[in-house]
Amino acid sequence: APSARKPNFAGWANDIRLMRERDGRNHRDMCVLFRWACQDNFWSGNVLSPAKLRDKWTQLEINRNKQQAGVTASKPKLDLTNTDWIYGVDL
Repeated sequence: APSARKPNFAGWANDIRLMRERDGRNHRDMCVLFRWACQDNFWSGNVLSPAKLRDKWTQLEINRNKQQAGVTASKPKLDLTNTDWIYGVDL
């Protein structure tokens, strides 16, 4: 069975610094996108380090936005003015 390589924490810290300084990303956005990638069936096996997160950032955002748009589109619209539920209720 293949074993995972030991993380290079100094390299990871540098990649995070580069995302902040060169790419203009903030920690919250990095965490949110990394969390999404870790939960995605495809990306969870491909984004295993900050370097890969940085390298694939645009693709990850596109895929996440497509997925979120699909979830939003599939939800029925909530009609807050519908009072049908009250008919037949004796007060």
